[in-house]
Amino acid sequence: MNKTKVKNLVTVIGISIITVIISLSLIVNDIIDLNKLTSFIDNSNYDFQYNMFGASAIIAGFLFSSIGMLISAIDEPRIQRLWKHNYLNNLYVFAFEGMISNIITIICAFVIITVSLPDKIIKSMIYLEIITLFLGIVSFIVCVRYLIFIIRTLKNDSSSD
Repeated sequence: MNKTKVKNLVTVIGISIITVIISLSLIVNDIIDLNKLTSFIDNSNYDFQYNMFGASAIIAGFLFSSIGMLISAIDEPRIQRLWKHNYLNNLYVFAFEGMISNIITIICAFVIITVSLPDKIIKSMIYLEIITLFLGIVSFIVCVRYLIFIIRTLKNDSSSD
């Protein structure tokens, strides 16, 4: 495995682990108030779940679009060189990680809204929902950073013509 691939792998794993740790610490230290998020159990108010569902779907859609942008730009010689030398690996890895995270968030929200479950399982699903939402948001931010890099690279190539 070459140096760039190792660096990319360390970056992806490191950012993902840090995101999960921060998410868990926000929950465990009551910075994110689970009582507010689970108040729907008693009064059947699922607004938070619908918001999670919608936000996650939008972020997943943007991540899917970022992969489309990468595929459409791959014909450019400079982008091909970056791709060949593994400098764009993190873009698609973070995009897929973000899409999977957001799909998990959507599934959790859907299950919480539609299935009768014990309170303990619902709280566990909300933990998972929050963690995957944070992971999806961080993945989205990283993808935006890489897309800005690609757009600048393409702009610099076109202005040098």
